Amino acid sequence: MKKSLGNVSDYIYYYSKSNTYTFNLLHTPHDEVYLANSFSNEDERGPYALAPVIQEKSRRGHFYEYNGVIPPYGWRVKEETLTALDADGRIHWGTNRAYKKVYLEEAKGAALQNIWSDIHNITRTEVDNRKYPTQKPIKLLERIIELASNEGDVVYDPFCGSGTTLVAATKLGRIAMGSDISAEAVEIARHRIEGVAASQQEKLF
Repeated sequence: MKKSLGNVSDYIYYYSKSNTYTFNLLHTPHDEVYLANSFSNEDERGPYALAPVIQEKSRRGHFYEYNGVIPPYGWRVKEETLTALDADGRIHWGTNRAYKKVYLEEAKGAALQNIWSDIHNITRTEVDNRKYPTQKPIKLLERIIELASNEGDVVYDPFCGSGTTLVAATKLGRIAMGSDISAEAVEIARHRIEGVAASQQEKLF
């Protein structure tokens, strides 16, 4: 009888020679239910959600009167900031309450956490075109590359296998370099990279 939990997680380790490594915090798309519930207000600029500008009991805010309102625990922002937001039409006024308008076009989504449940096994298209038994999902490699590099950076995969890392790097505007002990793997990776490069070149014209 099995006496352990199923191993359904993987871990990604990252290393750097210094503290100046690249890290880009990514955001995941908003859930459709969250969008419908939170961005239920709308004006001429578009849908917006409400963010409080009045301080809660747990913290001390900035104390001043604005628009006839003096919150018992103060405002979350300084008076000049609130004045500027109001002048720009960014304040939603309720009964003795005020909220900052956060427009949908400005909402980045939830900050990426260390558990990724939105990336699964390789897609059906990838399965049908799989060239290597250990081929990884392209979305997984794209996310890792976006997190740890910028456009124009060099991405090197010393065990490139089918070349998915190199394909993802090329698509994201990085300089892709790879190597593998298997000559077959190198040819598969080379063919995939050439296909991506040709497709991107076609889009330029």
